[in-house]
Amino acid sequence: EVEVGYGILEAYQNHGYATEAVDAMVKWAFEHRKVNCVLAQTEEQNAISQRVLAKNGFVRDGYGDEGPMFKKYR
Repeated sequence: EVEVGYGILEAYQNHGYATEAVDAMVKWAFEHRKVNCVLAQTEEQNAISQRVLAKNGFVRDGYGDEGPMFKKYR
């Protein structure tokens, strides 16, 4: 398992950059055959970040230290 994280400066939000970045990170991670799962956490109220993860095929799976945990399996 590997965990991804991201942040977008306010001036660049709502342009799809986070969705594109997460997609690229997941593809890169899955190029490594030992990686079977990519994790991400969001704050409970961060619906935009949760939407980014959903667009990239992540599913909610419990809670981590930072809030809701999302996972995407190979």
